[in-house]
Amino acid sequence: MGYDAYVSCNCYREGKTTEPPHKKHLSVETEGLFINLPEKTWYYKLFPNKLYQHYNEFDEWKRTACPHEDMEFASERIANITGMANFRYVVKKLSGKKNLNTLLAQLPEANGGFLPVELAQDFLHDLRRFEESGEQEEIISLTERVSGTVLWQSDGPFILDGRYKLYFGLDNNGFYIADKQNVLFRAWNFRQVTNKDTFTFINNYTGYEFISPRRIYPPEDTGELQKYYDFQCERFSVNVAEEYKYIIDSLIKLCQAALETGNPVIWC
Repeated sequence: MGYDAYVSCNCYREGKTTEPPHKKHLSVETEGLFINLPEKTWYYKLFPNKLYQHYNEFDEWKRTACPHEDMEFASERIANITGMANFRYVVKKLSGKKNLNTLLAQLPEANGGFLPVELAQDFLHDLRRFEESGEQEEIISLTERVSGTVLWQSDGPFILDGRYKLYFGLDNNGFYIADKQNVLFRAWNFRQVTNKDTFTFINNYTGYEFISPRRIYPPEDTGELQKYYDFQCERFSVNVAEEYKYIIDSLIKLCQAALETGNPVIWC
C-alpha cells in the first residue's frame, strides 16, 4: 500500500482519440473519463455478462485510445505509507519557518481526493522552497540487525494496536512501548523473543523485560517466526531535500503536468 497519483490527458477533449464504445454513457469527471451504464435496466438484469463485457470494452478502449496509457498524461508512484508519513511530519515542522502552507494543506493523507490545478503553482513553489531549504533533520532509526531491515525512521509511533491499546514507536530516547498513560518499555538496543502466545522485549543493556501480546517484526502477515530478533536504534542527521528527493521529484512532475494540461492531480 502507498500513495500514487496521476494527471489526465486532454486527448478526448481535443478529438485525438478513437471513438469510445458506449459513448452515450460516457461521463467526463474530475478524475477522468468513465461510463455510467444503466445497471438496473431489464437488459443488464437479464444479461449480466453483457454489463461486465461493456465495462471491459470501455476499459480496454481507455487503455489504448491515445498515446497516453489509460489516458494519463503523467502517473507517479509517490511513496509508501511510512515514507509519506515521514515526509508530512518534516513538512509540518518546517511549514512555519519556510512558508509551506499549501504543501502542508494539500498533501494527501489517504487515497482519494485531488490537488486542484488552481493550487498547483503554489504547491510547486512550496516544493521548490522545501528542496532549497538546506535543512538538516535528526533521524532516529530502528533496524533489525541480522536482515538490516529498517522498521521505522523519525519520531512517533509506527504501530498503533487498537486491540491491546499499545503504541510502539521512536523518540529522542530510542524505541518505546507505551499505553495511553505510561511508557512500559524503552531501549536503544533490545531483543524480541518469541514465546508461545506472547513476545518478550528485553533491553540489552539493563536486562529489563516486558511481555507484549504482539510483535514488531516480522510483519503480522508473515507466518514464519524465529525465536530471537535483535534490534538497534541509531541517531543521525540527514539533509531533508536529499532524504525525500524521490517524493519531491514525483510531486514536481505531477504539478508540472497539471499546469501543462489544466487538469488536477488525482491522489490514488
